Amino acid sequence: MSLRKRFAILIGIIFLGLFLRLYQLDAVAFRGDEAFSVQRWAATPLNQSLRDIASIEPHPPLTYILFRFWGLFFGTQSEFSLRLLPVLFNLLGIPAIYALAKRISKQNNIALLSAFLWAIHPFEIWHAQDFRNYGVWAGLSVITLWLGLRIIQKQPRKFLDWTIYTCVALTSCLIFYNELITIGVLGLYVLLTCWREPKFVMQWSLLNGMIIVITIMVFIIFQGDLVSGGGYSGTTGGFEVQQYWQRFIPVLNFGDTLSLTLQQQFNPKTNWWFFVNTVLTSSTIFLVFSRPKQSIFLLMIAIIPLITLGIISTQLQIFRPRYVMLVVPAYAIIISYVIHILWQKSLTKILSIALLTMWTLISGISLSNYYFNPEYRKAPDWRVLITYLEHNVQIDEIIIQTSVDASFGYYYENSSISAGEFALPADVTQEIPEIITTLETTTEQFDSLWILGQTFPDWQNAGVVEDWAFENLQLTRETQIAGLPVRQFMIWNVNPDDISTQSLATYSNSINLLAVNTFEPEPTNELTIHLYWQVIEQTDSPMTVFVHLVGDMNSDTGSPLWAQDDHPPQNGRVNTDTWQPETIYRDVYVLDLNNVPAGEYQVLVGIYDPVTNERLLTEDNTDAYIVDTIIIE
Repeated sequence: MSLRKRFAILIGIIFLGLFLRLYQLDAVAFRGDEAFSVQRWAATPLNQSLRDIASIEPHPPLTYILFRFWGLFFGTQSEFSLRLLPVLFNLLGIPAIYALAKRISKQNNIALLSAFLWAIHPFEIWHAQDFRNYGVWAGLSVITLWLGLRIIQKQPRKFLDWTIYTCVALTSCLIFYNELITIGVLGLYVLLTCWREPKFVMQWSLLNGMIIVITIMVFIIFQGDLVSGGGYSGTTGGFEVQQYWQRFIPVLNFGDTLSLTLQQQFNPKTNWWFFVNTVLTSSTIFLVFSRPKQSIFLLMIAIIPLITLGIISTQLQIFRPRYVMLVVPAYAIIISYVIHILWQKSLTKILSIALLTMWTLISGISLSNYYFNPEYRKAPDWRVLITYLEHNVQIDEIIIQTSVDASFGYYYENSSISAGEFALPADVTQEIPEIITTLETTTEQFDSLWILGQTFPDWQNAGVVEDWAFENLQLTRETQIAGLPVRQFMIWNVNPDDISTQSLATYSNSINLLAVNTFEPEPTNELTIHLYWQVIEQTDSPMTVFVHLVGDMNSDTGSPLWAQDDHPPQNGRVNTDTWQPETIYRDVYVLDLNNVPAGEYQVLVGIYDPVTNERLLTEDNTDAYIVDTIIIE
């Protein structure tokens, strides 16, 4: 293959990788960690982030510096422009893995295949479209591997080569501390393969020792309290050996967006991770026997970081695949190498084609899930939720966010919502009595509370806010937006000053209908209606209120009725034969519009005896009052 043709193919692969990383880059709202990065890294002055934020999370200072300058240059309002930072750095991994694979194998085809697998790699794309430092680190780490191996293999070793490697390796370490694992693996490889060159081994050890010392010193200066004060114990999960084959290997090859689809397409009784592990393990064993010398470096990169993270995770809760993304190049090169070897022999060409097709197909399925399957969406659509709140929440109300998600805070701060908000529970450790006290105090200050989201189910205080609200307040609106429950609760007592004293309708000289609030249909396509009753006198027996939606003839019901909600006032909390005269009661009704066709409809309100079905008449001698006319489009 000519140099021009090889270069053209590589450029094409780079553009493919760029397209896949830019595609739908801003289609999904920021997830919590991304929003935290925007607020605390990109939007926070460096003197504050390096002093305050760095002391509570274990990310190197260069991350704060890089993200801060990016935020200053591009602003903090656009998901696209902010996510462009990890996209560009991760894209560097394509030419870098090409160069790395070429240096290991001396084969152009293997190098191009490796670049292609990086370009379409679902896990790399996921993190490249994530405003965090993992996608940045992944790109830099491949460059570090290539530059390090280049020095190890190259003769003579020039000062410029050492300088470039040092700058990139140190930069990578100061973007993410786990790059020290890469430095360690390279050091072990030097000791294993270059022991006959003691001078070089010494030079390598001194240089990389300096990189390690500088990185550790930076950590001590900025984040030493995390160790001395025990302020950080991890935020994900602890070591579980079975996760190596059930999660790490599959995810590091095909991303975290596969399980549902593969289990549907393959034998449901066969876990998809078993299939992936079998293919990768078989390929690795085949490569070891076919190219034992080249396999050493790849095996060290593929295995040692996993073991190292496992050891660290026995003490810290950090056992997640993203923390060892540095192994991805090894897996990509192993598969590319095996595809190339199989292709060289006529008897195994079909296996080569099958392996490449399978690897590409599974990557494509994973990417399809990531782009199009809402079950794998990395974050709820906070923008839709915020738009809903902008249209429905009033200035004298309060918003309580139970999921403690920084994404809500980010989009809330950039919205026109005039009501205040706070998180409750504030964190996993907040005591239940403190939560209840906060709710009691809040209801003394506000008549209306909007409770959003849901507390993490493994938190000890999960569900406390919702349970207290259901027990002590009136649920006045409820819907689902982007998979998140959204509820409005109000105190039971109605302020007479907020309601007109002029009656809309009077039923049997016993009950006044003072006011009606008909809201826009909820995102779940339900129509919420608030009725306000004023008691003139108690009825002889408990009555039931009906709210009916009527229009043209409905063939299913044989009448104009299309939707209805019948129940005693306040769902039986009060009864018309015992409620208090002169008191105003708020009553909530919900009509399901999902099966209602477009057209014009009337909303009727009436009261009847559930035993005799006899309706109370209004002063106009009608058995129902038309409270609204609505148009459904």
